[in-house]
Amino acid sequence: MKVQFLHVDYAKRVRERSSANRRNGADPNGGTFRSAGWSAADLLAEAERIPEHCPHVCNPQPPIVLHGVTPMAVLPIIGEWVQAQQKASATSERPRGRRYPKNRPVVAVGVISYPQDAREQWPSYRDACIEWLRRRYDDRLRSVVEHVDEAHPHIHYVLVPLENEGFEAVHEGYAAQLRRRREFFAETGTRGKGERLGTYRVAAMRALQDTFHLEVAMHFNLARTGPKRVRTSYGEAKRRRLQEQEAEQISLEEWLGEQQAQKKAEEVAQLLAQLSGDDNENIDEWREEEACRLALWELTKDAVNTVWKIGRASDVPAVKGAAQILVQRFNALVERGRPVAGRMRRIRT
Repeated sequence: MKVQFLHVDYAKRVRERSSANRRNGADPNGGTFRSAGWSAADLLAEAERIPEHCPHVCNPQPPIVLHGVTPMAVLPIIGEWVQAQQKASATSERPRGRRYPKNRPVVAVGVISYPQDAREQWPSYRDACIEWLRRRYDDRLRSVVEHVDEAHPHIHYVLVPLENEGFEAVHEGYAAQLRRRREFFAETGTRGKGERLGTYRVAAMRALQDTFHLEVAMHFNLARTGPKRVRTSYGEAKRRRLQEQEAEQISLEEWLGEQQAQKKAEEVAQLLAQLSGDDNENIDEWREEEACRLALWELTKDAVNTVWKIGRASDVPAVKGAAQILVQRFNALVERGRPVAGRMRRIRT
């Protein structure tokens, strides 16, 4: 079942730390401060595919501009809008107006993607999405770019309000929350500190998803929602991710162990062939070069020991069995060549 994907977020001029960090002065999950959200410059740089801002992309490619300007070119537009907001707040006492706070949102950035197994329909879907954005946001739509360097084809769009508008003009969830805050203040005379304003934002964003599905996605056989995921706390989700990473690391180590054991087994097989030879005359010949012969025995023993340690720690029967066979062959050669090998000892298993 193919499902629509539309995600909208807003950003401020500066990165914001989480409330727990501001309260406790440290990351409650360990380590240094963690950012609770990217700044406007961070989001636009990621959409622009600036290398240090898109580490999740293996081979970043320049974005394809489909509407307006490039994402980073929106930064001056944001600056102009901030200045307009400051001028709009001018009074006789404050002729320059109030400074627009850095921790208030200034830009909305959205992502719309399409399932990777139906790429042939992506151009039509992409164009329909851009036309929907133009109708809905008009001149507030400053940039639309396409990315073709990830598994799912997708577009990023950037919204900035007009100079005579507030930020609620480009983000439905922010507008619903602000509207409820004002209503609550008019009713009670307080700022609604105990009011659950987030529920109004969530309801507004769900309405946006419904509208997008009715006007665009359903015409391309995309479902409104997919299978529900189990919601967990942040700590539980982090614990599960760490477990998955540990499992992946163990699998990688097992695979590397198999590769290392196979390589070592080939090297040891060649050394054992030199030690055993095609007949027993090799052992007599090595009497004349005692130092070289003992060095070869030591090298072989070290190699066999390495393979044995890998095999003993491995859960793969083939690796364990190959290591045991090599140790048995080596010990048999030691027994046969003990009068010549001198100090050489068997490998204990």
